[in-house]
Amino acid sequence: MIFCERPWTMMYLINAEEGEVWPCSWLDSNMKMGNILKQSVDELIQSENIKKLRESILDGSFQYCDCHKCTFIANNSLPDLSEEEIEKIIQTPFPHQFNIAYDETCNHACPSCRHDYFKASEGYYEKVELINEKMLPYYNKASFLSINGRGDIFVCEHLLSMLERLTPENDNMEFMIETNAALFDEKHWNRIAHLGKYNVQVMATVNSFQDSTYRYLNGYANHVDSVIKNLKYISSLRQQNIVNNFEISMIVQESNFRELPDYIHRCLNEFGADKVRLRGIMQFSMPDTEFWIKDVFNPLHPFYKEALDILHHPIMEDPRVWFWEGDYEHVRKPKKFPVNRFEEYYNLLWKMCQLDDKNQLEKVFGILKNKKIALYGAGHLAEYVVRKMLQFGIMPFCIYDKHVDGYCIEGVPIYRMNQATKIDIEVLVNTLAFYQDEIMEGLDIIGYCGKVITLDEILFPVGE
Repeated sequence: MIFCERPWTMMYLINAEEGEVWPCSWLDSNMKMGNILKQSVDELIQSENIKKLRESILDGSFQYCDCHKCTFIANNSLPDLSEEEIEKIIQTPFPHQFNIAYDETCNHACPSCRHDYFKASEGYYEKVELINEKMLPYYNKASFLSINGRGDIFVCEHLLSMLERLTPENDNMEFMIETNAALFDEKHWNRIAHLGKYNVQVMATVNSFQDSTYRYLNGYANHVDSVIKNLKYISSLRQQNIVNNFEISMIVQESNFRELPDYIHRCLNEFGADKVRLRGIMQFSMPDTEFWIKDVFNPLHPFYKEALDILHHPIMEDPRVWFWEGDYEHVRKPKKFPVNRFEEYYNLLWKMCQLDDKNQLEKVFGILKNKKIALYGAGHLAEYVVRKMLQFGIMPFCIYDKHVDGYCIEGVPIYRMNQATKIDIEVLVNTLAFYQDEIMEGLDIIGYCGKVITLDEILFPVGE
C-alpha cells in the first residue's frame, strides 16, 4: 500500500507568533494540528484534523494533500509498505521527527520568501523560548530534526542556543540544517559541533553564483564571494564525514534559470555536493503579478521555451540532480498574465524574445547604433534588452533606476536616478513606458535635454 507516515511521526512547527503546528507543510490550509503555545503535544496529536488526515492516508485518498507542492507525490516516491510495516508506524505513541521552523529571523530578504527583512514583534522571542522549552525534551528523543526552513539557524540566536543545549538520546539521529550559508563558517559551526557525531545533513539554498543576480535574489544582503567560501568549508566537513550529506538548492525563476548548467557543474565539481535540488518558484503569499513574472515554468511565460531547452541540457541527466516537482515540462498548468497596467510590459517582453537574428536586431536597434545611450529601469525587461543590444554590438553606457544601484547587468552599471546630477548621453531608452510621465518629471529636475524614447516606440514603430 502507498503510504505516508508523516501524520503519525512528524511535527512541523512553523510559526512562533501564532504557535501553528502541522504534520506536514504541504497540506490544505485548514489542516493544522493546533497551537503549541496553548496546547500540549498530547492534545496536538489527538486533534480532529490529525484523525481526518490519518484516515485519508489509510483509505488511499490523500484528499488533504497538495499534490502540486508535495515532492513525494510529485516524484511518485512514497513507499509501498506491507500491512505489518504500516501497523508498526501507526502504533507510534509520539512524533519523533520534527521540522523546527518557528523562528523566521533571517539575514536575507529573498523575494521568493518575503518582501522585507524580518522584524520581530513585541514578545516574539518570548514565544520562541516558550516553544523551545516545551519541545526540547521531545527533540532530545527525536530520530530526525530539521532546522530552519523559514529563517536561518545561524541568525536565529534563540534556536542556536537551544541546539547548544541539545543532548540527543538516539545515537542514530539525523540532523538536517537548512541554511542560506551566508554565516555557515567555522565560528558558527563550532557552536553546535557536538552534533557532528550524529548523521548531519546540510541543505544550502544559494540562488545564483553570479554576484549581481545573487544579491538581487537575497535582498542585497551580502555578496556571493563569502557564500562560496562557506560552501567550500561545508565541503571540507563533508570530506571529513562530519557532514554526511551535502545538498545545494536553487529556487529556479526568471532571474537565474539561464545559469543552471554552470550552476549544477559548480555544485557537483567545485563544492562536492551529493545532490543539487532544483525547485521552481512557488507562490505562497506572493502577488499574482510578481509570481507570473518569476515562474518560467508556466507554459504561457515568455521564457518558457528557453527554460525547457535548458532543462534538456545533458547535465540535467546526472542522477544527482533532483527536481522538486518531478517533471517541470508538464507539471505546471498554463496561467494567463493578470490583466493590469503591466500587461503592456510583457507584450514588450514577448516581442523581445522573438528577436533571434541580425536582421531583426538591425530593424529594432539600428536607430541606436553608434549613439551614446542609456536605459531607464533595471527590471526584468531591461536584462533582456541589454542582452539583445550586446548581441547586436550596442553597449549601453549605463542603466538608471529609481530604486536600484550598485550592481551591473551584463557589465552595464546601474545608477540611482535621484543621485544623478548630469546625464551625459544622447538617447535614453525607457523600458517602463507606463511610468513615462513620472520619469520625464525626474529628468526635467536634473536638467536632461536629450532624446527619450520608449521601448514600445522601438519595437512597434508607427505604420508597422
